[in-house]
Amino acid sequence: AALASRSQTLLPSLHAEGTDCYRLFHGATEGEPGCTLERFGDLLLWQTFRDPPDMDPQELLPRLRDLVEDETGVPLRAVHWNARQKRQRSREGVLVPPGAPLLAAEHVGSEIGLKYRIDVPPPGRDPNLYLDFRAARRWLAANSEGRDVLNAFAFTCGA
Repeated sequence: AALASRSQTLLPSLHAEGTDCYRLFHGATEGEPGCTLERFGDLLLWQTFRDPPDMDPQELLPRLRDLVEDETGVPLRAVHWNARQKRQRSREGVLVPPGAPLLAAEHVGSEIGLKYRIDVPPPGRDPNLYLDFRAARRWLAANSEGRDVLNAFAFTCGA
């Protein structure tokens, strides 16, 4: 339901402005706390921060990918990270993250017409572009034309 409502209004406006990095589902506000689904160019990242869902993630992930591909018309590489499992491995002294699909060396995602290099993140981390900061990046773009700007927040990828 969340994807269907966004595909009617939000996604067309994001695509029109040159944005292909966005959150498709935010569980904390949509009835499934501890879960997000985000698109970063051709990377679909599903993160869970609690116990794994009732359905096996390896069965659910292809379904999620297919739904998003149907709505966007873009082939996607899908990744699932469970941050809780990472914390458990850390407590057990095992720090080896699960394998991740390889992205092209110059894999990019776009936001407001700007291109960002996107890497598959370590489990439980964002892929170097914090989607929650889009409003700040939009404000900076609108208010910094013709000015020199010191980005003291480079770790947030642009704002």
